[in-house]
Amino acid sequence: MEKMDLRVKKNNKLLTEALSRLLEKKSFDDISVVEICNEAMLSRSAFYDHFKDKYDLFSYSVNCMIEELIEKNDISLQQSLKDAMINMIKLYLAFLEKNSINYKLIRKNNNDNILNTICRSCYEKYASIHLSGNDLEVPSKIYIEYASAGTIALCDSFLLGKIACTKEELLKYIEILL
Repeated sequence: MEKMDLRVKKNNKLLTEALSRLLEKKSFDDISVVEICNEAMLSRSAFYDHFKDKYDLFSYSVNCMIEELIEKNDISLQQSLKDAMINMIKLYLAFLEKNSINYKLIRKNNNDNILNTICRSCYEKYASIHLSGNDLEVPSKIYIEYASAGTIALCDSFLLGKIACTKEELLKYIEILL
């Protein structure tokens, strides 16, 4: 994200935290800008100085989550792809649980699939660190698309309730497949 002055950062943080607290109590559709402002203890004009509407705030919140998750999953030279991906998936699922974020709501209101963005970012980081042109018989871009697609589809199906297993079982299955 681009650099912001301290006041803007503070107000954005207050607004995103207010939205998160309200989402724990009620659905996104039932939350108004006035409620967000009251919860954040900011004026409506302060809200509209930073965001067009509650959907814009929601999108900003999701993008902040993506950045936080990518930063937390620091892929090092010692970490294998398998370890990096399992770590990323654990962080992702734990983050959604911790923040009481409704995954269906995120998918509905955000054009970019969060897991898709995070997963591809991890694979791209891994490829830039570990894979040279001689290591694969296919271009790294094709490898990244292929390898991340299965992981993304499995986690997406799990979060939408299409796969009947626990989080621990899902992680075990993905580890076996990787």
